[in-house]
Amino acid sequence: MKKAVGILALSVLFCLTGYSQNNEWISELQKEGVEVYYKVQQCNEQEVVLLKVINTNAYQVNIQWADKLELEGAPAVRSDWKGDGSGISTLELNSGETIAATCDMENNTQMIVVPGNMSSLGPKPVQEYHMENTIINKL
Repeated sequence: MKKAVGILALSVLFCLTGYSQNNEWISELQKEGVEVYYKVQQCNEQEVVLLKVINTNAYQVNIQWADKLELEGAPAVRSDWKGDGSGISTLELNSGETIAATCDMENNTQMIVVPGNMSSLGPKPVQEYHMENTIINKL
């Protein structure tokens, strides 16, 4: 009986731990005083990647990057796939500023990555997000 209760308790603990990890920010980048985190979340009935960017510097910065998604059962897709400068995101952050995307910010295309907008394969579950070709400039 004690063994069954112990197994049940461990099962509940693992389930709760797995659930909480799905809602936590995952570290993607720490470079030149800028930290970037992401999490995959359902917003308005579609899966999106929300970004959180922190400027730990004592000065304002400008950040430029391309989004890269690893999708389940599909080749990786990049926002700058055309190679013509389109698909590059730009963000300015004041000293010590943090910007964290929420589902309410649906028009903020820099901070919310919609996989369906980047892939002609239709909606596929996101496995990983990467920020590539990142440039950080002091302003």
